[in-house]
Amino acid sequence: MKYYLIYTDGFNFDKIIGFSKFIDLSINENKLSDIVQFTNTFKNYQELLEFLYYNGLIPDMNGKINIGYKSKKDSSLNILPFGLSFKGDAKFFDFNYLSNYYINHMTDEKFMNNFLNRYYNYLKNTPNVGTFITNIKNNYEIYLEKHIQPLGCHIEMRYFLNNYTYKKYKNSYKRDFTKLRDLAMFAINYSRQKEIIRQDDLNDREIILQIKHIKELLQQENLDEEVIETYENKINYLENLMNGKGRNRQ
Repeated sequence: MKYYLIYTDGFNFDKIIGFSKFIDLSINENKLSDIVQFTNTFKNYQELLEFLYYNGLIPDMNGKINIGYKSKKDSSLNILPFGLSFKGDAKFFDFNYLSNYYINHMTDEKFMNNFLNRYYNYLKNTPNVGTFITNIKNNYEIYLEKHIQPLGCHIEMRYFLNNYTYKKYKNSYKRDFTKLRDLAMFAINYSRQKEIIRQDDLNDREIILQIKHIKELLQQENLDEEVIETYENKINYLENLMNGKGRNRQ
């Protein structure tokens, strides 16, 4: 599998080549973990976009930046889901932090419903992880019914995360970064949604900056419909808030 940082403009896809020459990191531009390491050096999407444009790596700042990939069996370029991560998201790629995040959200109904909708049917019959994801689902249903988490439910989640992200290479096992990224970006996008929903007590300048930030997040391809809806609803809410609808002005 080969990965690329890509610039999309409508249906046109262009690989962004040579960005490693402008940074102090030694990275492989076709390796997913290295591309993520690169984007994680930037504060946000706008900072990345400006870096690429002012170094002559993209033609303008009107398109969208994403991560694309090509498999050996398929020559077409596809886009990875969930968009990009940035400096504040880097902690999610630490397995211990990520595991604790998932475990700490096992009583969060919105998080667990989204998690099971994404992973349960896809993985329930998969060797090594099917049993764990099934146990997680069963334990969650018990929690919903009795409001008590069954003993061992945290261990089941940790086992699932560990087994799902490990892959056998010859005679040893190592962390599969593609799967680690998928889990990390799922958590990152959920965290972003919660952060946006929380930020209600803002002045006009803060509202303008928040709207700009959310619009930057919407620039990313392959966002879940629920994520897009959350972002768009928040923009409408903030615009109404700034126009005096929804809060009392002094």
